[in-house]
Amino acid sequence: METEPDVPAALTRQKYDGAINIRRDDGLLHITISGDLDCRVVYESIRDGHASGLIGLNIPTLVDMRNYTGSIEWREIMRIAALAPWGAPAGEAAGRVAYVSQARLFASIVKVVEILFQRSRHRHFNEPDPALLWLREALSA
Repeated sequence: METEPDVPAALTRQKYDGAINIRRDDGLLHITISGDLDCRVVYESIRDGHASGLIGLNIPTLVDMRNYTGSIEWREIMRIAALAPWGAPAGEAAGRVAYVSQARLFASIVKVVEILFQRSRHRHFNEPDPALLWLREALSA
């Protein structure tokens, strides 16, 4: 998928032992978070990606956290939620966000995240292939 001329193709930040990469590909947004990345860097990256037009409000999104070893900081998650009215406008199909993590408790975290982002659907997956299938269903609907 081509991006608009002023929209960056991707955004990558590395800090200490962690990194975040945000990119668009084939109509999907891919966010990969790895290592021991401070959640503040995640917030700043999503804020900047949204401001630049790289991140849309209702684009099917894969959040790959299989290699993330940091902690979840709820204050930063709530700041991300406050950035924009994420998800579909009233009356439209809800946007989809798929989280890929093999951490056993991550499915519970996704349930809490869904409460904060009520205009979109959130699901946890252990592997990326089923997550991508679920996201691509939204593109073909």
